[in-house]
Amino acid sequence: VINHCSDKHEWFQKALKDPYGEYAEYFYFEKGKNGNPPSNYRSYFGGSAWEPVEGTDLYYLHLFAKEQPDLNWNNEKVKKELFEMINWSP
Repeated sequence: VINHCSDKHEWFQKALKDPYGEYAEYFYFEKGKNGNPPSNYRSYFGGSAWEPVEGTDLYYLHLFAKEQPDLNWNNEKVKKELFEMINWSP
């Protein structure tokens, strides 16, 4: 499934270290509203689809498990990286 990656993936770890940097744009980070998630989106597994980023007022989107942050398919770099992965052959 290429809708998301692991929260252990290098891209997401870099995004967490710099939530306003290049790799944050690979995901959906949004500011919360008065201590609440940015929207009322629900995860397919129950609960909010937004997970707070510790030490910030930001949340990241996960339509499935919180360990599976959604990739931002509106980002051209994400598309390029994933298409290269899909088209890779030894």
